[in-house]
Order: sequence, then structure tokens, then C-alpha cells
Amino acid sequence: MADLLEQVSDAGVRSGLVFRLWRPGPAVLHESGLYQSLPVQVEVGGAYHQLGVFFEKVAHLDRIVNIGHLNMAPDKRDGALTTQFTATAFAALSPEQVQAIQEAKAAQDAKGKKAKS
Repeated sequence: MADLLEQVSDAGVRSGLVFRLWRPGPAVLHESGLYQSLPVQVEVGGAYHQLGVFFEKVAHLDRIVNIGHLNMAPDKRDGALTTQFTATAFAALSPEQVQAIQEAKAAQDAKGKKAKS
């Protein structure tokens, strides 16, 4: 997963964007228990065209990366755009990871039931 996030970052740099924020968030396990999403809060500076080139590069990566919560505003300091968004990558869990998560959830559920008794 780190390799994928590096590819996203490299795509931004190759597009001419300046990264001002790169803050990975906690992994989110999805209800199916088969995969997790890994969100990263991003803020970049650059021209509108550079941002479009970056999004096109991300769209052509080997893995799916969703771009959401997009906010663009002019930067009064240099006339460029400041763009904030969340880039979310997805990772499949191995059967061992799924089993460990299920066992931990079952143990937590049992502990919760015991505490209610």
C-alpha cells in the first residue's frame, strides 16, 4: 500500500503540484470484512491544468484510488489554486487478516455480553 501512495505522490510532483499536506488517516474496515480503505488528506498548490493532469495520472494507476471531498480556492499569496481532497486507496485483506479480525470481534462481542450479565 505504501508503494501505491508513493505513486500518487509522484504523480502530483510530475504534474507540477506542490504538496502542502499529506496526512494518512486510520484504515477503515468495510462491513464485508474483505477489504479496508486507506484515506489520505491532501492539500496541493498549483494551476488548474496541473491538477487535471494529476487526476488523469491517478486515474491510470494500476490500483483504484478515489478522490473525494474536493475543495478548490484561489491562493491569495501567489494566485495559484489551493486544492484540498481525500485520496482513498483500497486494500484487500488476506484470509489470515480476515480471520484475525473476526476472532477479535467475536472476543469483543463475548466480553460485551459478559459485562451486561
